[in-house]
Amino acid sequence: MHDAATQWVVFTDLDDTLLDEQTYSWSAARSGLELLAGRSIPLVLVTSKTLAEVEPLRRDMRLDGPFIVENGAAVFVPPDSGWPEATDLPEVAGYRCRLFGRPYAEARRFMASQAARLGARGFGDMTIDEISARTALPADAAGRAAERLFTEPCAVEPDRLAELDALARRAGFRILEGGRFYHVVAAGQDKGAAVRWLIAAYQRRWPGRRIITVGVGDSPNDLDFLSVVDAPVIVRRPDGTHIRTDGLPQVLLAAGIGPAGWNLAIHRLLGDGR
Repeated sequence: MHDAATQWVVFTDLDDTLLDEQTYSWSAARSGLELLAGRSIPLVLVTSKTLAEVEPLRRDMRLDGPFIVENGAAVFVPPDSGWPEATDLPEVAGYRCRLFGRPYAEARRFMASQAARLGARGFGDMTIDEISARTALPADAAGRAAERLFTEPCAVEPDRLAELDALARRAGFRILEGGRFYHVVAAGQDKGAAVRWLIAAYQRRWPGRRIITVGVGDSPNDLDFLSVVDAPVIVRRPDGTHIRTDGLPQVLLAAGIGPAGWNLAIHRLLGDGR
């Protein structure tokens, strides 16, 4: 199943998937992370989180490859990662960056000019204390969540959601459902487009190998990228339920919740008998 002609790549969501819903800890997935590292299998974070949030997580997990932020708004490639093709990409915040989204200032203009009249409030309308209360993040982590480059998480009453989405589409955005918030994202961006671009980049990097891709997620905003990988995995919610898997052939439902379920799925897919 694993040989020199095959290269596995794992793409994973963070919140409620690799990170625990309450504690934001990935400790329950430690052995799976070690398994990937030991087999030189790249782990690509695919998240709604910001660059400022992802950087400390990458350091803690000892990841050094590309990653995807703000629901597919951008692929960041570290300058020292040995990707020659990245030199042709623009530089953003010290990384080479393949952009799929729109600048955050444009999302804020939409929120202020149109969404606000529907009662929708984005992170840019909230204090750090409010973001902390809504996310259960400590203040410093909530501050990093507010350091947005592309997209805007927002809270809106369910009966105004369709109207908000219609306004967003007329303005060149759309409303994406995440785990805790709705997100104002560019009309042409999603996690799937960013993952598809990165898969092609990995194939160019290893032209003589067959690339096998795994994707792990838990929320509706993960379905775009789970649909483009070879082996999609759904992690269960804390109550044991999971999102609908229609349109995902051969999907694996993790036999656990959050990072514990992530860990079991990685061991199962890599065939180490756990």
